[in-house]
Amino acid sequence: MKNTLAAFALLLMVAACGKTEKAVYSPAEIVLEAEGPLFDGSNTAQASWKADLSEALEGGKLAGARLTSVTITAEEPADLALISDITLQFAGSGVAMQKVAFLNPLPDGSSSVQLQVADDQKGLADFFALSDMTLVADLNLKGEYEGNMRLKAKLEFSLDVSSK
Repeated sequence: MKNTLAAFALLLMVAACGKTEKAVYSPAEIVLEAEGPLFDGSNTAQASWKADLSEALEGGKLAGARLTSVTITAEEPADLALISDITLQFAGSGVAMQKVAFLNPLPDGSSSVQLQVADDQKGLADFFALSDMTLVADLNLKGEYEGNMRLKAKLEFSLDVSSK
């Protein structure tokens, strides 16, 4: 009798879970801006962003999300030469800020860089439920810079989409 009840409970749990599929979401480039003057050492570039997941979800619900790729390019290619390292974080109202990618050091002479994606990305899907989120790039500069610095971030996500 106990085995029958356990098997029935397991069957109910499996049926309740529904089907989950993977989807790739690649939004348009996001422009992060650091307003000058910028100084030697730590500086911040940021952008407010609202994700539109309607096409990726195709009527399903977001069950999980993982950042899989980040490419950073500078509006002025020489600007990347001024940056020694970058840390990218997501922030939003009511959700704990989360470090999602980094690169230290940046290679010399690059026109774009591929950041290393953080292994730990718990609760990343919570950011997609917000009306907007903030992308924060912590930039460590090698010197001073008088103007504004604009960086373009190309992000790619792997989404878990539930059919329920």
